[in-house]
Amino acid sequence: MDIEPTGKLIKMQFSDFWLVKDGKFSENFVMVDNYSVLKQMGITFK
Repeated sequence: MDIEPTGKLIKMQFSDFWLVKDGKFSENFVMVDNYSVLKQMGITFK
């Protein structure tokens, strides 16, 4: 992609989930709002 940098900040929203087994963190799941990030970068979808 030929997108020039703007120097602007991007806000990224995410949710972070941890699975605990036997009192220890065993798995991690992260969900990111990628659509919002791409939209802020000026990338649009048809």
